[in-house]
Amino acid sequence: GTIPSTLGKLARLEVLELHDNEMEGVIPDELGALSNLRDMYLSGNRLTGPIPPGLASLPELESLWLNDNRLDGCIPAWPEEIRVQLDNNPDLFRCDGK
Repeated sequence: GTIPSTLGKLARLEVLELHDNEMEGVIPDELGALSNLRDMYLSGNRLTGPIPPGLASLPELESLWLNDNRLDGCIPAWPEEIRVQLDNNPDLFRCDGK
């Protein structure tokens, strides 16, 4: 299946765990509206496309696991306090060229 964009309407959502579910498609931009989200676990799926830039500015985000997918494009700049896992997404690259 795919990640429904309507999840972005769950204003009180604090943890999103969809890891290892064979999810396909893109990470919806609407997830960038989850202002109370602390932890997002989307690892071990078959997600493609870029990382939505809005995820990097979620005010409560502490952990973001996107490893073991097929994501591509530019990696957004994350605040240092956010734990981010991006391993095994060979087509991701840093926006600053490093």
